[in-house]
Amino acid sequence: VGNNECLLEFDGRNWQRVRGGNGGAFSLAMGADGKVYVGGAGDFGFLGKDADGRRIYVSLIDKLPAAARDFGVIRSVQALGDTVFFQSRQTLLLLSGDRVQVIKIPDSYLRSYVVDGSYVLKLAGRGLCVWRNGAFRTLPGGEAFDSEVVTCILPHSGGAWLVGTQKNGVWLYEPGTGLRQPASEFNDLQERWKKEELYYGLGLPDGDCAFATLSGGVYIVGRSGALKRHIDRKMGLSDNTVHHLFTDSQRGLWVSLNQGLDRISLQAPFEYWDAALGLDAAVLCIKRHRGTLYLGTNLGLYALQAPARGQASARFHRVGNLRDQIFALETVQPPGQSETLLLMASGSGLYALDGSEQ
Repeated sequence: VGNNECLLEFDGRNWQRVRGGNGGAFSLAMGADGKVYVGGAGDFGFLGKDADGRRIYVSLIDKLPAAARDFGVIRSVQALGDTVFFQSRQTLLLLSGDRVQVIKIPDSYLRSYVVDGSYVLKLAGRGLCVWRNGAFRTLPGGEAFDSEVVTCILPHSGGAWLVGTQKNGVWLYEPGTGLRQPASEFNDLQERWKKEELYYGLGLPDGDCAFATLSGGVYIVGRSGALKRHIDRKMGLSDNTVHHLFTDSQRGLWVSLNQGLDRISLQAPFEYWDAALGLDAAVLCIKRHRGTLYLGTNLGLYALQAPARGQASARFHRVGNLRDQIFALETVQPPGQSETLLLMASGSGLYALDGSEQ
C-alpha cells in the first residue's frame, strides 16, 4: 500500500513499513516477472528482498542520466508484456529488461490504462492515445475526450470500452470507429455519478464492475448496468471519498479512502441491515411468509422490501399498526382456506396478518 509518506506491507495480521525509498509511494503495479514496481516522487523502482529475506525498495533512478531525473511524481505504473510504463505528468519512462527509455509527452492526466492489450493515455490536446510501434497515436474519435477528466477505461462487449469521466458519467466508446455515446445501461446511475464525481473503475473477477466516487462511496454494478450493491458510510464504509480500488487473490475489494483503507468481502455469505436500512428496532423473531421475510421486534412487525429502482439494497419497513413486542411468528393454514396466515404472538395477545398487511 502506497501513501504520501511511505510504502506499507500487510501480511494478513500486521502492517510494516518497507525500507528504502525517499518518501511516498504514489503508484504500484505487478510486472510479468512477479515484481511489484513502484512510482514515487522523483524516483521509481521495484520491491526486492535483502539478505535476510525482508522486503526492501530498490530504486532504478541510477539508470537515468542526471539530466533526465527531474520528472516529478510518477502517478501511474502499468505493466504490459515485458515492459513497465512509469508515467508522470510530462514524462514517460519505459523499463524493458535493464534498459530505461525516457519519452517526453504533453501534459497527461494522472492515470494510464492497459485495455485489451494496449497501453492507453490521455494526452493534452490529443485526447485518448494508444502506444503503438514506439509512439503515441490518437485513437479514432479520441479527441472527444480531450476536455474530459477520464477516470477509468474498462473493456466492454464487442470490442467497445466503457470510459468513465469525473463529471460526465460513463461513455460507451468504440476505439476502432471512434463512435462515442452515453452508456445507456447505466442510465439509472449516470446523474448520481456526475454529482458524486466518478473517480475510479475496476473490473471484478466475476464480470461485475466496481466504481468509486469522491462523495458517494463504492458501487458494484453488473455488466448489464444493474446496481448490485452501493457501499457507503451508511453501509459501514469508513469514508465516502474513494480514490482507488484493488482486488486481492481472495476476491476481497480493497478501498483506498481519503483517510484510511477498508476491505470489502464481496464473497461473504452474509448481509446486514440496521437503522440506515429501515431496521430501527431489536429483532426478537424471524419468519418467511409467502416469499417475504418478516421480523418480530420490540416495536412491532417489519417486512423486507425489494430494492426500489436505482437502489441496491433491500430495506425493512414497518407493517401495520401494532406497536407491541412480537415474541414469535408462525405460518398456519386455516381449515377450509387456500391461503396461509402469519400469526404473531405479542405481549397484548395473538394477531394474524391478512393480505393487506394489517
